[in-house]
Amino acid sequence: MAGALRLTALFALVGMLLTLVLPEPAQRSLDDMSPEEVVSQAEEIVRGASSAPVTV
Repeated sequence: MAGALRLTALFALVGMLLTLVLPEPAQRSLDDMSPEEVVSQAEEIVRGASSAPVTV
């Protein structure tokens, strides 16, 4: 169990560091966007994900 927790902590740490290192592709933060823009972008992503074929 301790090994799993260490592995999870490692992935969390790597994820945090990557968010600091990798640039935002759109060069915009959520603070720069209006709530309507955030909702419309999220809906667009969901529509694109739901139309993608699922392979098992």
